[in-house]
Amino acid sequence: TAGFGDAYIDTGGGDAWHTVLVGTMAGGGRGVFALDITAPGSFGTGKVLWDRAVIDDPDLTLSDDGDLGYTYGQPSVVRMANGKWAAVLGNGYNSDNQRAALFILDLEDGSVMSKIDTGVGSASLPNGLSTPIPVDVDGDRITDAIYAGDMQGNLWKFDVSSGNAGSWVVAYGGTPLFVAKDPSNVRQPITARPEVTKHPVSGVVVLFGTGKYFEEVDRRLRSPEQTQTFYGVYDDGAAVTGSRSALLQQSVIATIAASDPANPSSATANPVDVRVTTLLSPAAAQKGWFLDLPAAGERQISRPVVRDQRVIFTTVIPNDSACSIGGTSWLMELDSVTGSRLPFSPFDLNGDNQFTAGDYVEIEVDGVLVRVPVSGKKSNEGIIKTPGIVGAGDLEYKYTSGTSGVIEVTVEDRKSTRLNSSHRMPS
Repeated sequence: TAGFGDAYIDTGGGDAWHTVLVGTMAGGGRGVFALDITAPGSFGTGKVLWDRAVIDDPDLTLSDDGDLGYTYGQPSVVRMANGKWAAVLGNGYNSDNQRAALFILDLEDGSVMSKIDTGVGSASLPNGLSTPIPVDVDGDRITDAIYAGDMQGNLWKFDVSSGNAGSWVVAYGGTPLFVAKDPSNVRQPITARPEVTKHPVSGVVVLFGTGKYFEEVDRRLRSPEQTQTFYGVYDDGAAVTGSRSALLQQSVIATIAASDPANPSSATANPVDVRVTTLLSPAAAQKGWFLDLPAAGERQISRPVVRDQRVIFTTVIPNDSACSIGGTSWLMELDSVTGSRLPFSPFDLNGDNQFTAGDYVEIEVDGVLVRVPVSGKKSNEGIIKTPGIVGAGDLEYKYTSGTSGVIEVTVEDRKSTRLNSSHRMPS
């Protein structure tokens, strides 16, 4: 897994702008490295800036900080408040101490600028920090805070706003911003990078899903499967107590099969299964929202995207049959602040390049048929991850590469998607 960015650093010839790639080894090892890829045509061994690794072999001398685990997460290249450029990454899984920790490495030489250990995790309750998202709150292109989840359902906020790296700490007195728990009060693993967007009143909304899909056991459905969830948690300057009881629950209220003859909407010829979700608004005292994923084994394991106050995310439902393509996915689009369904159907369901009532479906509400927008569409191409998004005039195209080997294209109306001005704030 790799992340890259431009940084003003000294790689041996004085300070200058360089494009740096920071890569990790995922399940292949416990390590992280940095390459200068400013001029790919002249790349050679001299462009390796540094590497850090832990080798679990007593016959080899290469070793490093034991808190560095198998780093599946993607690093980020950012500028910190102490004036230095850094590589930011979660420590990953199966580290020596099995705790969740954040690494902030000097981009020039790979030295540890700061390691913030949450102190949560042990051999009996193994833990690890997943991909973090650095956030620039005030727009000066310097990282102020970093958010990341861990395997025990903790959503952490790290305060890195000080100009002194020694003062960078876990926010809120070392407690999580939020703890993700299922309806049975069991913690849910967070393995994907969150997304962060401004709240229209104050603070930010941290958007993330739960579930994991990187061990052999994860591709097999078990009975019963733990319910996984997508969350939008408000960070307004205080930790959220009470877990899901402090949030508004949104729900999937209808799933309509493709070309279902029982579908009473003769104007809708949807070629894929679609979902309809609730249309609710959080009360003033509620600290966000959540949506339980309804299918058995469904989980959210890839980075969500925020565009124009919509949160866009995909889910995975595994299928370990030898004759399958690994499973399937749903592409979901909701209001990022409230979690409710959008006031329009975001997808051109009937493929006519028009965005009309023909892209809505009818559901029964209190005995009455009501035409409503959809909130999700099932992939026809197996498992998909975060879509690539391309705008073209009044249209927007989402490209998702599926495990079937086919790239699926979803067409949307850009004019209708501009709800309010709301932008994510990564560094």
